[in-house]
Amino acid sequence: MILAVIAILPLLLDRVRAIESDRAERIEAASKQALMLAHQGVAAQNEAIISVRAFMQVAASAHGLMTARGERCNHFLSDAVRQVSWLKSLSLVEPNGQIICSSNTNVIGVDISQLPHFKRAMKTGDFALSDYFVGRVTGPTLLTALPHRAPDGSIDAVVSAPLQLGWFTHAAGVLAELSGAAVMLVDRSGTLLAHQPNPESWVGRNFADHALILAMSESAEGVFTGESLDGVRRIFGFVELPGTGTRLAVGMGTCGRAVGARETFEALRLEVKRRGLPFAVVAAGCNGMCWAQPVVEVLRDGRPRLTTGHVAAAEVPRLLNALAA
Repeated sequence: MILAVIAILPLLLDRVRAIESDRAERIEAASKQALMLAHQGVAAQNEAIISVRAFMQVAASAHGLMTARGERCNHFLSDAVRQVSWLKSLSLVEPNGQIICSSNTNVIGVDISQLPHFKRAMKTGDFALSDYFVGRVTGPTLLTALPHRAPDGSIDAVVSAPLQLGWFTHAAGVLAELSGAAVMLVDRSGTLLAHQPNPESWVGRNFADHALILAMSESAEGVFTGESLDGVRRIFGFVELPGTGTRLAVGMGTCGRAVGARETFEALRLEVKRRGLPFAVVAAGCNGMCWAQPVVEVLRDGRPRLTTGHVAAAEVPRLLNALAA
């Protein structure tokens, strides 16, 4: 018996090392993917800002805007804003910072001369952004400003507009479909500006002392593995949004990722589709059963819930055969 144990032990150790090596490789791949997804979110923001800048340049060059005042100017800006979905309003501002006309008539007369984005636009004579902030009415917002120059080269007006966070909603909706994924925007003070899933439970709360937020504040981009804000352990990739102090972070559950849950999900989705089965395959995220991942739960009308653990991608056909029996 002792000889048998001695003979088997090296095989077991090799198996353990192989499992740990595979686990480490999967976690490394997940870290790279999380960072890549965060960069994709940044690209979505940049596309939105480029579109906003181009639109504001067209508006600023319109003869009707620079020569109109009062109701005529307000109507001009209102008509312009209705053409795009990602602007909340559009305003014309004098060099002294006073809003003289706007698609939102409630802000006419407001002085924005002390706002950082306006001061930067006046100083550089170029397009400028604010940092993200959460407005009581507007929600997460990014302010933009673009100076207009008179024939003599001086700045005679500034076009200003708040940018809607539609780019984040779209990008986060796609990214949050990943199993166990969490997507968030965090400002330089550690306040959550946006969060998917369940934004209503998170937006506006400050987590400046949380390990994840502290790690994000120390670098413009990177990877963090540890406890997320909701207590679930995740791998986060984070990137600073250009021109702001805001970080975009994408986090994915570690336990399922490390043992191939994504591969099992894809195999299950494709096999269900190939067989034409009346099943909806949904990534449910971490259910706390890290020791049994990948876990597949089957819900059918009138039948008890079926939970199966350690389902590798190669075992999906056998699982579906058993369900059909």
